[in-house]
Amino acid sequence: MSGRLAGSLFSVFAMVLGFSSQAAAQTRRTDTAGDVSVVYSYMHDSSSKNFNGFRFSVARNLSDSWALVVEAGADRNGSGVYRSSSGTHLYTYTDATVLGGVRLRRVDGSSSTPFFQVLGGYFGRRDGLTTDASFDGHFAVRTEVGVDLRMSDHAAFRFGGGWTFLGGGVRYMNQVGANAGFAYRFGRR
Repeated sequence: MSGRLAGSLFSVFAMVLGFSSQAAAQTRRTDTAGDVSVVYSYMHDSSSKNFNGFRFSVARNLSDSWALVVEAGADRNGSGVYRSSSGTHLYTYTDATVLGGVRLRRVDGSSSTPFFQVLGGYFGRRDGLTTDASFDGHFAVRTEVGVDLRMSDHAAFRFGGGWTFLGGGVRYMNQVGANAGFAYRFGRR
């Protein structure tokens, strides 16, 4: 009798273990290895200039929650007027960034994945008045919150916004902005 009881208990234990691991596998989605995104960005700086442009980023997931991010972007402004003794001149500013950092995400298998990221790196601004094509470079830190809205296992709409601190004695010290675009999730971890 004890052999039958032990066999029955073993069968029940195996069924419970099998069902619980199957349920866990169904509720947890396999995460991708990373993503590539392109977003349209709108920025407003503390000297009342508005910029728009595009950003490109690549992220490599380290875990379900953490990812390394590299981002490059260019934004333009076309509303400047410069008055000199030779007349009035229209000019533009072009901002360029190359930033890297970390992203914290919440992946729970739902159709939305909120995230927070902190990036730091190069910020450069060039104006259209000078003939020199070089950028006036400085250090920048950008904090951003956003959400990926899943369209499929690999495609998502990305929406975000944040604040950028520009260091190095720049008179346009802060920028706030928003962005919207598309993210493609690649590979399997």
